[in-house]
Amino acid sequence: MKLGGWGRYPLIETKLKSPSSIEELIKEISEKNLIARGNGRSYGDSSINKSNTISMKKFNRVIEFNDDTGLLVTESGILLSEIIDFFLPKGWFPMVTPGSKFVTVGGMVACDVHGKNHHKEGSFGDYIEWLEIITASGEIKRCSKKENSELFNWTIGGMGLTGIIINVAFYLRSVSTSWIKQKIVTAKNIDHVFEIFEKTLDSTYSVAWIDCLSSKNKLGRSLVILGEHANLTDLEINMKSKQGTCWDGYVQKGMKKKGGRLVPNCVPAGKKVVKAAMGRAAFSETTSKAPGTKMKEESYTGSYMHSELAGKKVSNPSLVKYYGPLIKGFKNA
Repeated sequence: MKLGGWGRYPLIETKLKSPSSIEELIKEISEKNLIARGNGRSYGDSSINKSNTISMKKFNRVIEFNDDTGLLVTESGILLSEIIDFFLPKGWFPMVTPGSKFVTVGGMVACDVHGKNHHKEGSFGDYIEWLEIITASGEIKRCSKKENSELFNWTIGGMGLTGIIINVAFYLRSVSTSWIKQKIVTAKNIDHVFEIFEKTLDSTYSVAWIDCLSSKNKLGRSLVILGEHANLTDLEINMKSKQGTCWDGYVQKGMKKKGGRLVPNCVPAGKKVVKAAMGRAAFSETTSKAPGTKMKEESYTGSYMHSELAGKKVSNPSLVKYYGPLIKGFKNA
């Protein structure tokens, strides 16, 4: 079969195998020419071998968790998204999260992934206590900073070339809420971006979205986004009612399902939630506050969203294109 990476290029013909036991993995190791593969979110062809590619998706169990220290032991094929979905409602979050949560723990080790907190808290490898790996000889070795340290250091960021990672022990952080406080700073150009980053080194999370089409004195103008984990005080939660309130400028419009649980549905004040006919999604449409502007909102019918703005009918065709596949009986505006 043909396999690709995150960008779906190149596509390479390979023999994909999906063992479900350690014994089967050791047997595959004897064939020598192979590479382990997680969820295929690496760039290029780094998780594909032309002879044999070993899928680790069946090794996806949680083995142990210490809620005093935050040390979590899992098999290498478990997805980061599965860890977040289960542990975040319990007040725990990964120390490092890459650009996609649909990566395996083994892949995170092999690539030594980093997140938007790299400048302050390092990469995933900094939070690994130990790992177990099947070497080319078929031997299972546990390694850490103190035990088989050379193999440990080569495996973190080793792109799967030191063997097949089977179990990993790593730390989660304790968090008060599932929310991130966000601050956006506008940068005039690329020099201003670096100036902002230098001044905000204490921020836990920071990232810049750069305008690559601007030129001259606006070259590299950006939005620099800074983030911190929000606590209960930040969210102004009423613990007696056990109902979360919204940030300033936001109002609660019922509840919504997120990560398998109900959470407050907070929308910006001045926005009206219009529900899709099929009940699959909710859309927000801003009510203009400009002088002399009238806004007449109509329910979403499954065809398109439209309204009357200052006496002129307007619609948003992009909603049609984006949400069309979700709504049965959809028609273009």
